[in-house]
Amino acid sequence: GLVGSEMCIRDSREAECSQHGQTVMFKRLRRSAGQNGVSLIETIVAVAILGIIGTAFFSALMITTSARAMSEERTAAKILAEGIMEHVKKQPYAAEYDVPSSLLATFPGYAADIAVADERNGSIQKITITITHQNRAVLTLEGYKTDRS
Repeated sequence: GLVGSEMCIRDSREAECSQHGQTVMFKRLRRSAGQNGVSLIETIVAVAILGIIGTAFFSALMITTSARAMSEERTAAKILAEGIMEHVKKQPYAAEYDVPSSLLATFPGYAADIAVADERNGSIQKITITITHQNRAVLTLEGYKTDRS
């Protein structure tokens, strides 16, 4: 092409330019094999950054999943404990109470324990219901029952 007073003939490997009557040969610089595309160091850095971001994302996902599972476990334990407490309060005044098997069947893997403590000359009972799931205490609910007889 013609640029100002410079004339160049170019092909894929060389360029011959004529400027002010002098012919100058230029060889195109070819990139060495290490400069072609993305370098190994750049690739390793990119993979490391993606790995850190991926690890952070999956850690957050696992924490969220764990928190959700704990919340569901506590909610189920609360529903079970409240159902048992209602069952106990409907029963006649007694020294101990049984856990209704129909309620436990609704929540597989859960177990319940009912503790009864007499208070105020035996006219009031403190009822403590402890719910366990997979042999681990999840929730304790306390309530009172009075002897109305």
